[in-house]
Amino acid sequence: VVQGQVVLDRTKSLITQLKEEERVTLWKDTWAMQKESSYKEWFVGHGLKSFEDDFKDYSTYHTKGTDLNSPHNYILEALYLSGLAGLILLIIVITKIYIKIFQGLKDNDKRRSVYLLLLCLITANTMAASITVPLFSRYNLTCAAIVVGSLLVLDQKRLREST
Repeated sequence: VVQGQVVLDRTKSLITQLKEEERVTLWKDTWAMQKESSYKEWFVGHGLKSFEDDFKDYSTYHTKGTDLNSPHNYILEALYLSGLAGLILLIIVITKIYIKIFQGLKDNDKRRSVYLLLLCLITANTMAASITVPLFSRYNLTCAAIVVGSLLVLDQKRLREST
């Protein structure tokens, strides 16, 4: 009962003080930086290593001695680094991964548990990592590689079995 009350109190605090939360401040600062982009930068971005140095002029936390290497938000990060073109590509890739997983769940009873595992893995990674680590971090890319590699192996097995 005590733990439940702690979670409830923390949830209430989070909702009532959302504007002051670190992530929200970080996202607002990142959006302010993005809004000053040129038309070209909106379309193709600022480059893969640009965020950390560029953000210092906009960051509320830089003045407090804390520098960040990403906005802790995949959408804002993809938009800033690689523009709308990169963000759209990211959405397409993630969508294709989910489509492949759901097709596998629908079509293949024999490997259903593997597809369910991949679904859990990519969903948990996307939800947890998207607000904690940079988009191009080893942690995130390793997880994506495991899921995509597994889907490719499963496709090969399905093709061999059908011929």
